[in-house]
Amino acid sequence: MILTIDIGNSNVFIVGYVHDKKVFENRQETIKVDVVQYYIQYFEMIKTMCEHKEAVEGIVISCVVPLIEEAILSCVVDVFEIEPLFVNGDLIQSFENRLVRPQEIGADLLATTIAILDKKLYPACVADIGTASKVTVINEDGAFLGGVIAPGIGISATALNKSIPHLPPIELKVPSRVVGIDTVTAIQSGVMYGLMGSIEGICRSIEIELNQPMRRVLTGGYANLVYSYMPSFEFMPYLLNEGLLIIYNRVVKENL
Repeated sequence: MILTIDIGNSNVFIVGYVHDKKVFENRQETIKVDVVQYYIQYFEMIKTMCEHKEAVEGIVISCVVPLIEEAILSCVVDVFEIEPLFVNGDLIQSFENRLVRPQEIGADLLATTIAILDKKLYPACVADIGTASKVTVINEDGAFLGGVIAPGIGISATALNKSIPHLPPIELKVPSRVVGIDTVTAIQSGVMYGLMGSIEGICRSIEIELNQPMRRVLTGGYANLVYSYMPSFEFMPYLLNEGLLIIYNRVVKENL
């Protein structure tokens, strides 16, 4: 089994593949305190769960939380006795990257881009809905153009509550109606429909700017909350992990 580990600011999402087929998955909250103690126990649990299916022979990691990156690496090595492949902007240079500083592309964005290119789904707008809402753009030639970063729905809801303390905290879910009938549903509507309208509007503006229709792809930890309300987007919950697997196969197995 090859374990693909996506470490985001909100969630750790692990997907295991055997012969490129998904056979295991686990999602947990990203913990940023008592890191070593927590992740040793967590990865021991993951190892036990995986060994009921297949032995782990390789690990590839995308991490966008620098604070815990070294600890994660140490814990993975201690538990699995495997040196993982850490993805970064210098690892894959097989596509055109038009950022001012190409090496600064995030590991998560690199992985989703590699997956989009491998699936030949471009030109595309890829909306990754997580702690931040990110929209990245791949043009018709397969070049990574850059993108947009905006506060995510969790950040928006928390900021609203902190800035206006008398407003109640809310559950992150899409209310049945856009027009809220009380304070909670009004905030839920603003946060959730605001997110969807923002993502759709950004993609529409990108299409106008590039003067062409784009394939619209939705992924990320919070995407499962909104994908059924966004029919113009294709929901691909495993896109990042699929990209990590492709990178692993290229770098480790094919030695590229």
